[in-house]
Amino acid sequence: MLNDDFACLFDCAGDQLIEIPFTTSTADKTFIGYPYPMKGGPDGLLDVWDCEFEALYREGESGARFMILSIQTWATGRPAPLRTLQQFIERLKQYNDVRFARCSEIAAWCDDAAKN
Repeated sequence: MLNDDFACLFDCAGDQLIEIPFTTSTADKTFIGYPYPMKGGPDGLLDVWDCEFEALYREGESGARFMILSIQTWATGRPAPLRTLQQFIERLKQYNDVRFARCSEIAAWCDDAAKN
């Protein structure tokens, strides 16, 4: 279900499954992976994260939106990509209405919203 940033709730035999959406557009390995820097490198990654955030933030005016970052230690753990992540986090911290959450917290929120 890569068509949205919102978690999906599936009724399965005897239980429920909550899928946290994933997209390669915000995955670090898409830009940091090899051949590096042909895929954009840290600057390309920061540009995509900024653009995705801006679009989702505007959409968030009408309801909750999620931006899922897929971060690999072998990619973003390197000095230049790590600086990119730090810059992005510092930018987001300027917004009072942006929250950082783990996937488990998003799943719990989705489960609670489905029950209400």
